[in-house]
Amino acid sequence: MNTLYKTAILSALALVVATPTFAGDHKDKKHHDRDPAKMVEKLDTDKNGTLSKVEFMAKPEQMFEKMDSDKNGELTVEEFKKAHEKMKEMRKAKREKPLNE
Repeated sequence: MNTLYKTAILSALALVVATPTFAGDHKDKKHHDRDPAKMVEKLDTDKNGTLSKVEFMAKPEQMFEKMDSDKNGELTVEEFKKAHEKMKEMRKAKREKPLNE
């Protein structure tokens, strides 16, 4: 898969992942209250205090691999839709989960 195509797919994937942060009723401020230092610490696999491009892109790469159900290195519209629906269901279940669980 060429680099430009892969970059475009990963960018679209990152947008899908980030969209819930910027959309909706914002009742759950969890996404808005994330501490950048904690995010860097979590993603910084070599623990040098900075994020390389490889470290930064690891999460979208992992998501792409999960979405690519036939493991051919490409996402079809159907694979993308299926993954998007699954993410929506997971967010909905998390919102509906009682606080005492």
